[in-house]
Amino acid sequence: MNAKIRQQIERRKRRIARRLDKNDNRGCDRPIMTASNIHYEIADRTRATANGGIGAMHLLVRKLELDQAIDRHLGLLKIHLPYHDSDHVLNIAYNLLAGGRCLEHLELLRSDEGYLDALGARRIPDPTTAGDFCRRFDAAGNQSHDSCSAAEGPADGRHVTIAPYPLGQGGSGTRPPFPPGFRRGIGGFAAFHGRGPRPTQSE
Repeated sequence: MNAKIRQQIERRKRRIARRLDKNDNRGCDRPIMTASNIHYEIADRTRATANGGIGAMHLLVRKLELDQAIDRHLGLLKIHLPYHDSDHVLNIAYNLLAGGRCLEHLELLRSDEGYLDALGARRIPDPTTAGDFCRRFDAAGNQSHDSCSAAEGPADGRHVTIAPYPLGQGGSGTRPPFPPGFRRGIGGFAAFHGRGPRPTQSE
C-alpha cells in the first residue's frame, strides 16, 4: 500500500471516529436523519464493487497456481467455449465468498462490472451454466472423482484430494454423508487433508 492511499484511509478513519463520538450531541432537537435532497452521480472511469476483497483472493489463487491444478486434474470440459474447469470451480467458490447462498446469486455477480474487473474476466458463467457443470460430476461418476486429486507434497507426503459433492437445490437440500476422512468444502466439493494413501470413493 503506497503512502497516499494509507493517508486517505487514515483520514477517513478519523472522520468516521468523529461522527461516532458519543459525546457529540449537537442537533438533538430534531431526528438525526435529515437528508432531503440527495444527488447521485455516476463516474465515467471509476467502477466500484461491494466485493473488493475478491481480487486479492484471486491473486492468491494465481500465486498458488490453484487454477492450473484444477485444470490439470479435473478434466471435465474438453472444449472451452469460453470457460475452463477452473473458471467454473472458482466461480462457485467466489460466489460463496461474496455472500452468495445458491447458484442463482451468480446472476448478481455477473451483472457487477466492478466484480468482473477485479477478476479480469469478460464474463462469468450464469447460474444455468454453473448448474450444468455441477451435473457433469454425476455423469462422469467414479472417473471424475479419481481425476480430481491434487499433487502430493514432495517433502512430507501431505496431500489434498478434491472430490465432487452434490449441491442442494437453491443452496439447500438433503446431501449424502461425507466419506470417511473428508471435510466439507465449498462450491460442491469435499476435501481430504492428510498423509498416507488417499481415500477412495468406496471407503
